[in-house]
Amino acid sequence: MNTHWFQETRRSSPLGTGLAGAGAGMATLGALAWTWRRLSPHLRYAPGWPGEKPHWYYAAKDGIGTALGPPGPSRSRIWFTLHRGVLSEVFYPRADQPSIRQLCLIVTDGRGFYSEEPLDTGSRIEMPVQGVPAYQLTNTDRQGRCRIEKTILAHPDHDAILQFVRFVPLRGAMGDYRIHAFLDPHLSNRGRPNSAWVGTVAGQTMLFAEHQGHAAALACSIDWNDASAGYVGRSDGRRDLQRHGRLSQTYDQALHGNVSLIGEVDLACCDGAFLLALGFGESPAEAAHHARSGMLDDFTSALDHYNAGWRDWQSGLSIPEPPEPGDATSTASAPWSSGRTRTRTCRVPTSPASPSPGARPLPKSRSAGSATMSSGRATWS
Repeated sequence: MNTHWFQETRRSSPLGTGLAGAGAGMATLGALAWTWRRLSPHLRYAPGWPGEKPHWYYAAKDGIGTALGPPGPSRSRIWFTLHRGVLSEVFYPRADQPSIRQLCLIVTDGRGFYSEEPLDTGSRIEMPVQGVPAYQLTNTDRQGRCRIEKTILAHPDHDAILQFVRFVPLRGAMGDYRIHAFLDPHLSNRGRPNSAWVGTVAGQTMLFAEHQGHAAALACSIDWNDASAGYVGRSDGRRDLQRHGRLSQTYDQALHGNVSLIGEVDLACCDGAFLLALGFGESPAEAAHHARSGMLDDFTSALDHYNAGWRDWQSGLSIPEPPEPGDATSTASAPWSSGRTRTRTCRVPTSPASPSPGARPLPKSRSAGSATMSSGRATWS
């Protein structure tokens, strides 16, 4: 057989021509799809699965809180922690099961300015009511461009964290800035595989995450101006803001990976004051219910209820008197035997910097690196 003739026949046959045309067509479609993906400002699925390797937040904490309901535990199953002015791990449904890594705010102006809590801010943390773990946080941009004031508490009647925020421009006008809430979910004590998406409940846009029967929902009192889900380090909104100063590309969902969520608050509609509600539940619907219910409640009333629960609990505590010198209980193992009067008892800390029961007390003021701690407040710079 003439091999050369056979090869030439194959090349010129209608079937070969058709296959070659189909291949070229598919290549063209692939190129068009790639171009559309690069240029479209909004897509359904986020690229970059599964995202970067997850890790937990800093172990050092400046505050911890939960809700108490008279005469005992509240209906809320939330514990929360703070680190340098931001909400760090939130524990749900038990105090040994963290569900998020971080919820922080990011400010940009679209012209090169980028400020992220707590990396680019100095922070002051205060407890307005002594012994009650409701916190006022003041985070000031190190360039002196803006200030963020927040009040954080756990809702006594819902599995939700409430965060009232006031944005204050120090240079320029309110309209010069964009502010975004960035959520890093780690549901069921796992950084991945979590799934995240942007959804709507009763006409309101919410940010959702879910993993193994646990879900979270983040709602804002002002509907999100824009929102996105993505994979951490690959297609997350923080990476987009660092590059462009705005959400140039948004995605509806990011599935089964190390995911994040971001929403832009419309500052023009709220004059810089808004409420964030982070709800939890065994399903996305339950999480959305807690977030929405907590957000619709009057924030001042929820704060008063929170404070009252702690004050009622404290009123039932008794502090024993130290023994007299020479008493049989005054031994080398007793804390007051060293000549310093100190009582071992269950006592509510007066500040995030207060020592735990039985620990050596801190002096009234102490400097530790860049942190200054005193009664009722901690300041980071």
